[in-house]
Amino acid sequence: MGLPLVSGKGVPAALIMAQTVTLFRLLASEFSPAEVLEKINRQLCKMLKGKFVTALYLVYDASSKRITVCSTGHAPLAIYRASKKEIEFIDPNAGPPLGILSSVTYADFSLSTEKRRCCCFIYRWSN
Repeated sequence: MGLPLVSGKGVPAALIMAQTVTLFRLLASEFSPAEVLEKINRQLCKMLKGKFVTALYLVYDASSKRITVCSTGHAPLAIYRASKKEIEFIDPNAGPPLGILSSVTYADFSLSTEKRRCCCFIYRWSN
């Protein structure tokens, strides 16, 4: 699951979002979240001038019950832990937004999910 947000408004922002989503679709099945975001970042640095994209990319591995997350300047991820009946906020060492610095290295963050329990991901942002 990828959650990109683009700076700007209107048609220019929509075109950047379309390019970003296309790059996600091309790369997502072959690389880790950090590697995907690094490759997208290098492409966007060539195309964007004064714009940027924040992204949170999450991969769930059903066999290991693990989630791998990489964030690029995005808001923290909120996870509802059913066993504790509480929301946990996770900021997976977010790197800078995409499209600003081409030489950035991003890092994956991994966490486990609960067995036979509901784990709900909440995305929040403010205008």
